[in-house]
Parts: sequence; structure tokens; C-alpha cells
Amino acid sequence: MTVNIRPGWVSWIEVSPVARVLDGDFVYLRAASGTRKIGKFSGVIEAPGIEGNLKDLYTLRSTPMTDALASEVRALAGQAESAAQAVDGGGLRFPAELLSDDLRAQAERYDLDH
Repeated sequence: MTVNIRPGWVSWIEVSPVARVLDGDFVYLRAASGTRKIGKFSGVIEAPGIEGNLKDLYTLRSTPMTDALASEVRALAGQAESAAQAVDGGGLRFPAELLSDDLRAQAERYDLDH
């Protein structure tokens, strides 16, 4: 997938997986209050995603690169534990969840066909 980013803007791609309905026997591990518990159950569960869509949904989000955003990204780049990785060409790759909720909410949205 090739994405053109406008000069002075920042863009990212979000993926929403297809909803998966599972019916069967399940074993789970739950950690609470410092103890681990293993349980079993049978039934139907729905995994995260978008119901009724036959393929994952890719969404391009874009917003202007403001001074505040540049500061936020520079701070992420300086934190070893932030999961930010340098990429060729001077870019930075990191999970969009690391950006502020306000920034992500104001970003333009385009659904992409892949």
C-alpha cells in the first residue's frame, strides 16, 4: 500500500479486524490480585472487529503537523520504552495509540480499499 502524505502533515493507518464469532470450548487464564486462575467454559464469543465485513478495514488518518504534535512526537522518539522505531528516510514508526486522544479524534479519516 502506498500512501502520499501532504507536506506539513502527519498520517497513520489504523486496522480494524473483521469480527470473528467463535463457538466452542475455551480455556482462559485470568490474573487478579496477584493470583492466576484457570477456567473453562463453552459457548459463543465474538472477537474484536467489524461485524459483517468480509475483510479487515484499513483507515488512513491525517492531521496537520502542529508545533504541539511535533513536540509530542519528539518526546516519543526520546523514550526508549515508547515502542517508537526509526525507519529509513528519517521517519518514525510507532503505534497510533501513543498519540493523544484529542489528536486522533480531530484527524481526517479516509477508508482505504486494500
